[in-house]
Amino acid sequence: MALTIELHPYTFALRRPLRTARGSIATREGLWVEVRDGDDVGHGDAAPLPGFSSEDLDETRRALGALSTAELPEPGDDLDGLHGQLSELALPPSAHHGLEQALLTLLARRRGISLAALLSDSEAPGAVPLSTLVDGPDAARAAVQRGAGCLKLKVGVEDVTADLRRVAAVRGAVGQSVRLRLDANGAWNPGEAIAALRDLPAERIDYVEEPLAPEHQDALDEVHTACGIGFAVDILGRPSHD
Repeated sequence: MALTIELHPYTFALRRPLRTARGSIATREGLWVEVRDGDDVGHGDAAPLPGFSSEDLDETRRALGALSTAELPEPGDDLDGLHGQLSELALPPSAHHGLEQALLTLLARRRGISLAALLSDSEAPGAVPLSTLVDGPDAARAAVQRGAGCLKLKVGVEDVTADLRRVAAVRGAVGQSVRLRLDANGAWNPGEAIAALRDLPAERIDYVEEPLAPEHQDALDEVHTACGIGFAVDILGRPSHD
């Protein structure tokens, strides 16, 4: 039986808008990708984020909607081969992600195992700890009361002084034992990043995600040396700084 694909659009509103250095996000839209092989079904999520992704939702929908049944890769034992087949389709990144996720989930269900077990060379854990996104001290306290041990806070939204006050307020609300990660979404130039980060105790910050704007990425080493805080970056081929 040939594989079939269905796309299910969704839209949902955030409980409150999320402020980032690249604008405020009030809703999320995407496509729930369903790949079916008889009674076996795999699901994936294709959800480009405006202001962050290189493609939009219409482009993602057109790319996935144009796929014929014959073009859908058959997920088999060779996961590297599946990745190669997907690459040959030259889909936009969000479309590629949603289809790959659906195909891998389908393969895992055929085998009667979890997706984590399919992708792991060793025994896969049953749960993975995540960081909880918060926007201030009240949300931070509530997250910790629910059991969160790591919090993520957007910075670069306001000026450096306001950012530092928000970081201090969150840290003061939850104490020193809760891990804290910051996400600047590429808001700063090197001088701004150093001003924002040099006075933060490095041992109390897990890392800062995307501290520099794309045109300043060559200065990551300089900023890291000045601040001593680890970085996580979204640049392919560039490792995180720690």
